[in-house]
Amino acid sequence: MAITLTCIYFFSAIQPVSLVLTFIAGALSIALAAPIQILMIGTAKGAEMLGAGVTQAAFNIGNSLGALLGGLPIVAGYGYNSPVLVGTLMALVAYFSPSY
Repeated sequence: MAITLTCIYFFSAIQPVSLVLTFIAGALSIALAAPIQILMIGTAKGAEMLGAGVTQAAFNIGNSLGALLGGLPIVAGYGYNSPVLVGTLMALVAYFSPSY
């Protein structure tokens, strides 16, 4: 995901390449949701509905944090393709964070 987002930043001026990379980034995002949901439901024995609800809440919090943090460079005047770098940083933090 981080590589795709970085490529979007550098190739955003080339419309066909940007379109393909944006499709790939969306596909990667969607592909992550189902395994996480299945993992949470499988882990929450006896409280599967609660696990599913917590997962949905976590996705909503991540979505709102992404919008907030992605808007900060736009407000600072860095341009409309700069939120992609914030997304890259968020993907790298998620990748390198310890899993318990």
